[in-house]
Amino acid sequence: SLRKDGLLTSVRGAYGGYMLSRAPDDITVGQVLRALEGEIAPYECVDGTDHNCTRGDDCATKLVLVKIKVSIDQVIDSITLNDMVIDNIEIEE
Repeated sequence: SLRKDGLLTSVRGAYGGYMLSRAPDDITVGQVLRALEGEIAPYECVDGTDHNCTRGDDCATKLVLVKIKVSIDQVIDSITLNDMVIDNIEIEE
């Protein structure tokens, strides 16, 4: 799914394997997580797919769950793979 979503490129041959299709600062944690796990949501009623919730728009907690999802998306979409590498290097030093 990482290749299908355009995050990895395969290289054939004796020294082949996989490599990032873009620079690490152009790939976010959110893109990787969504490619591997699908939409990230605290509860399935706010993951963007159609679920058979009996409460629907009358749910007292839906507003809270939507705000949590928006916050999660903002955080994971603001962190790049390059950010993670830099943070790890700083921790090791």
